[in-house]
Amino acid sequence: MRALTISRHGGPDVLQVRTLPDPVPGPGQLRIRVARAGLNFADVSARVGLYPDAPKPPCVVGYEVSGTVDALGPGVTTPAAPPSSPSRASVDRPPTSSPTRASSSSFRPA
Repeated sequence: MRALTISRHGGPDVLQVRTLPDPVPGPGQLRIRVARAGLNFADVSARVGLYPDAPKPPCVVGYEVSGTVDALGPGVTTPAAPPSSPSRASVDRPPTSSPTRASSSSFRPA
């Protein structure tokens, strides 16, 4: 997969597009084949080192994504859909220390 990463804290020059292995969803997780991703204020704050909940660099950014569920982890039979929007999957973020993730944000590149 291609991922936008923060190599270290700093200006826009610390952003790097890297090719990383596709994450494998763990128990209770799903994987999204991302079609579009956006950078938001939290991503920019993480890049400059001002977002306290951001993982330490190097890390993947892009907290907002849309795409298609393409893999289910053990114990997942169908993505959960919020009642108000049956076509959207609901995904909880796994811990940031995990190298394999269900979504595209905050996992650490190798």
